[in-house]
Amino acid sequence: MLKLISLFAVVGFFLGVLSLNLINPTSCTNFDFCRGIVDAVSQPLALFSVFVFILTGILYFLREEIFRSWFHFSKWYIFLSFVAIFLSNSSSHRVFLNPFETELVAWETSCSYFIISIILIIYKSIKLRGK
Repeated sequence: MLKLISLFAVVGFFLGVLSLNLINPTSCTNFDFCRGIVDAVSQPLALFSVFVFILTGILYFLREEIFRSWFHFSKWYIFLSFVAIFLSNSSSHRVFLNPFETELVAWETSCSYFIISIILIIYKSIKLRGK
């Protein structure tokens, strides 16, 4: 399972980077729409894929219980992060009630995912060390 997640992370990273580089003003007739897709999908996909790959490399050397705890956390966190990213705006001046930019939300959710994952892994490792 861990190898499969690592493979998905690598594929997700390359798809995210590839789509980031494919969108430019000459290849898209509605550049604002294309830029919104890049902000909402490609960038978060690339960011989360890098962090998931690093974390699976760490988890490879740890116990199965730690992996299961991290995997359960990751399923929910990544889903909720993508919901938050899709609900955010691609530019902060369009909607009065939601002033958060998509890029900022993508960076914040992916960085907090990595930090919380590291804390969870350390906590579970210390907790299971006594058993």
